[in-house]
Amino acid sequence: MVAPPILTGAASPLAFTSESERSNYLRGGATASFAYNTNVINTAGSPVGDELYTISPFINLDITRTRLRFSTIYSPGFTFYQHLSDRNQSDHSLGLSLAYRLSPHVTFTAGDSLAKASTYTGLTFNTIAGVPNAIQSPNLAIISPVADTLINASNVGLSYQFGRNDMLGVTGNSSILRYLNQSQAPGLYDSTGYGAGGYYTHRFGRNYLGVNYLFQDLTTETIQLKTKTDSIYGSYTFYLKPNLSLSAFGGPQYSDTFGPVTLPIKKWSPAGGGSVSWQGGQTSFAVTFSHRITDGGGLPGAVTANSVNASFRAQLTRALTGSIGAGYSSNTALDPAFQSLSNGNSTSAAAGLQRAFGEHWTGSVGYLYSHQNYNNIAVINEAQNQSQVSISVSCQFERPLGR
Repeated sequence: MVAPPILTGAASPLAFTSESERSNYLRGGATASFAYNTNVINTAGSPVGDELYTISPFINLDITRTRLRFSTIYSPGFTFYQHLSDRNQSDHSLGLSLAYRLSPHVTFTAGDSLAKASTYTGLTFNTIAGVPNAIQSPNLAIISPVADTLINASNVGLSYQFGRNDMLGVTGNSSILRYLNQSQAPGLYDSTGYGAGGYYTHRFGRNYLGVNYLFQDLTTETIQLKTKTDSIYGSYTFYLKPNLSLSAFGGPQYSDTFGPVTLPIKKWSPAGGGSVSWQGGQTSFAVTFSHRITDGGGLPGAVTANSVNASFRAQLTRALTGSIGAGYSSNTALDPAFQSLSNGNSTSAAAGLQRAFGEHWTGSVGYLYSHQNYNNIAVINEAQNQSQVSISVSCQFERPLGR
């Protein structure tokens, strides 16, 4: 049995099945890109654009053994502005993924992703990386256009298949959001979240029925506004094919919100969502949608969030790959005192083409769009709409590792 991602909290991957076959490699290289952003800063109500130059080296280690699968990638970045040199910045991103089979029926998994960036380009979702999980992913709907921001999300899991068609599992997750220079992000707040849960699933044919319990402890650090939730979800996953699945979940959520200047707010509310995921040899796509209580992602306190994310990739020719993606999210603060100040919605979209030139070189063009409607947050008002076009060249080398 393979536990459905809707239970474990894993993202919906977008790699082709042919791409996942090459393991046990050490890879390295660098990407140089040129981009134009239409709204780097807003002056007297008028957007000001600028050209950006970025250099991003990277190193990737991918190891597969009989009982182990481990992958990590690290990439620093250095961005230089043509005219607004005070916005020059350095970024960092780190990803880790681990799966280890402790016994024939017990598997341990862990993952972590870290992003430190100063523009929405470095923090908005990546159509290649995958689509966030509909239940356990942090709320990344709000992107400050100019603030130094640190985001870290991690998860662990342990699954035990105790029968031919029965599996138990436990999960844990955490998320950290920090604005490293608070003066750059007026109206936005640091937050921390922790979660833990357990699940049971039963398989019959290509169908998985399950039940999932999830606890969350969410804190808005600056004002010490806290929300604790308990959720019980029923879930159903149907594998039309081994690489094509449909999932749905739903159930009640109980939340308890409190703080130094907030009277306790206790409420029951419904939660639900689902996903569709496909990984083929030359195409892949994923769609997730959810309605749930989660962290504010920069807003004061926890929120009721509605979100939809979708991405699609295709191998257009032997050397050319295309990708598109889009996302929408709306957030409503649980504390009525903040609803008039911070409720809003955001929309994002991305598209790109990548072409290989020989074994080591690739070139790509891309487009990013972001619209955020949070009218009472000053830093968002500076650049509610952003569009960026880019062109980049990458060089990659790889070395096989001993098996």
